[in-house]
Amino acid sequence: MKVLRAAQLDTAMLANSPESYEEEFGHMDAIWTDSGILGWLRVISEAWAKSPEEVADWVDEGVTSGCNKQSGQYSKKIVKTPTMLRLTTFCALTDGTRDENYYIVVPRSSGGYYLFATMPTNDPSTFQRSGLADEKIAGAVGIIADAHK
Repeated sequence: MKVLRAAQLDTAMLANSPESYEEEFGHMDAIWTDSGILGWLRVISEAWAKSPEEVADWVDEGVTSGCNKQSGQYSKKIVKTPTMLRLTTFCALTDGTRDENYYIVVPRSSGGYYLFATMPTNDPSTFQRSGLADEKIAGAVGIIADAHK
């Protein structure tokens, strides 16, 4: 939660998913919005994933499956730094629209990982805002990591 506060997102996060989000997203540990962009945070236990790459693989598998179901063309970009792994997924759909989602995996000091997700709508005007929200989160992760050195 410290990272989400430090990222200075527009709308305060909602701890524990409200029922209206449960059907679409399942249980999340926090949900937030920023300039019309929806995001969520999940805490991943060490029992569930042993590395940031395992978390990213799980996300990648789900997004790839969803894109394939819509006959889309899928691609991704992964950037790993000492403090986080960033995954950006792209799905170009046959109707000319596309999905672009951002994920950040951060190791927890108590073990396991935080998984941050930023999801725009299919509206291309939200892609830039989604990327900016992702940058805010990545910047906050870096600041907090530097403070703990």
